[in-house]
Amino acid sequence: MVRPSAPRFLNFGDKAEVPVVVQNQTDDDMAVDVVIRASNAVLSTPESSAVHEQANSLGKRVIVKANGREEVRFPVSTVKAGTARFQIAVTSGKFSDAAEISLPVWTPATTEAFATYGTTDQNGAIIQPVRAPADVYTQFGGLEVTTASTQLQELTDAFIYLAHYPYACSEQISSRMISTAALRDVLQAFKAKDAPTGDELDAQFKSDIQILQSRQRDDGSFGLWRRDRERYEYPFLTVHAAHALALAKAKGYQVPEEMLNKTKPYLKNIEDHFNNEWYKSSPRIRWTISAYTLYVRDLMGDKDAAKAKRLLREATLEKIPFEALGWILSVLAGDSGSAAEIEQINRFLLNRTAETAAAANFVTDYGDGAWLIMHSNRRADGVILEALLKQVDDDSEARNTEENKTASASLAAVSDLIPKLVRGLLAHRKKGHWGSTQDNVFILLALDKYFNTYEKVTPDFVARVWLGDAYAGEQPFKGRSVDSNVLNIPMEYLSRQGGASNLLLDRQGAGRLYYRIGMKYAPRNLNLDPANYGFAVSRKYEAVDNPDDVKQEADGTWVI
Repeated sequence: MVRPSAPRFLNFGDKAEVPVVVQNQTDDDMAVDVVIRASNAVLSTPESSAVHEQANSLGKRVIVKANGREEVRFPVSTVKAGTARFQIAVTSGKFSDAAEISLPVWTPATTEAFATYGTTDQNGAIIQPVRAPADVYTQFGGLEVTTASTQLQELTDAFIYLAHYPYACSEQISSRMISTAALRDVLQAFKAKDAPTGDELDAQFKSDIQILQSRQRDDGSFGLWRRDRERYEYPFLTVHAAHALALAKAKGYQVPEEMLNKTKPYLKNIEDHFNNEWYKSSPRIRWTISAYTLYVRDLMGDKDAAKAKRLLREATLEKIPFEALGWILSVLAGDSGSAAEIEQINRFLLNRTAETAAAANFVTDYGDGAWLIMHSNRRADGVILEALLKQVDDDSEARNTEENKTASASLAAVSDLIPKLVRGLLAHRKKGHWGSTQDNVFILLALDKYFNTYEKVTPDFVARVWLGDAYAGEQPFKGRSVDSNVLNIPMEYLSRQGGASNLLLDRQGAGRLYYRIGMKYAPRNLNLDPANYGFAVSRKYEAVDNPDDVKQEADGTWVI
């Protein structure tokens, strides 16, 4: 009888032994031939450990005493990640037995990866030098080229999250109205599955307007749940409701003019409504609400760049929250007398971005008063993204003038930052949407602006890829689609190129191409130098009883 006693799993790059127990259940000694055959693994002779490249099989003869057992070990090494299978057979005269086992082969214990990202709407080739790293497992990893015609991966879930939100306070209703007004064109362009129909959206919008109108007071403010005065007053809520009304009107929806007219005096004198002690003790909250008010007034056609600049001077760049800075930037964008302030804000934002090769985001905090402005973590990224997009739009006509040469330099950096902010926002979704109604509404608002700035041309292009002189593949993009295409070039092929090669990515046609060029590999040497990005993480082991039980060698290896 044969019984394999293999480990539970193997890692890519492992060298191990597969033990096989041969049991003699007769009363006579037996000479037993033991053979093993493997797939996704290679077998070595015990003497030299030389790999059997051809057969992937090995045999041994052992003497098994009567009613005894013997263990036979076969040295093996893995080929690639996946599943390794072993067939073992034993025979002695008229007696024989066999067994088959499979083991998972996990990816290498240590892998490294990096990538570069880019986008273009111009015909022509993008050239990226590529060199395979030295001393790596050629069976694992390789080059991965991902192409797509949009950054707006499926947004239906985020829209539906707001459209079907189970509660209906004035903030949630306003957020639903803003998302409907902002994203309706995008959803229709992509023919989004499961999105509400146009008639359903119109009916819901009409109902939301009526509910908000029933909650508006004579001074233009809105109650959270009803028209009567409530325990806490939320000036931010009134600004948000006014935002919904103004955007709806701008998008062509029927909005009662008296509702908008009531809000205008309230917004113009917003600071008169900071009566609660919470507002008096938190200038950051006041600045944020004032900045949002200026943004909404601008949307209504009442731009007040002078007040925006006074607010900026009062708060200072170092202290003003990122959201407030984004709203101020939106107001100043396109204002010919605010070029200096716009340049200062751009440089400040570029210097304060938490950025990686793929994504970017901003971090802000309001402390205990965050509830007064319904603060959420990702909202600041959405607000700033929309502001950056707005100034890129406004600069398109005048970017080549002598007066704007300096500003155009920072705008080039801003243009590079915009796709990273979009990727960062999309990466923070869970179950297709973001964490709160405030997150969702301001991010969707920014992505609507992104769509109309960068993706208004319907894609109709072909992306082709070459590595050196070798043609690697192509992907046509025709019409709106959220699909992406992935082209894999194995590490084994890269290693045979004998040095650096140029990866050429060519786009021909209309529309915007987004691409990611990434490489993943597994180094043979597991003793890698630690990464150092400004802080260090160390690990230390201590013995429970005898200190001699644990020691660290000079090369850093722990012996336990």
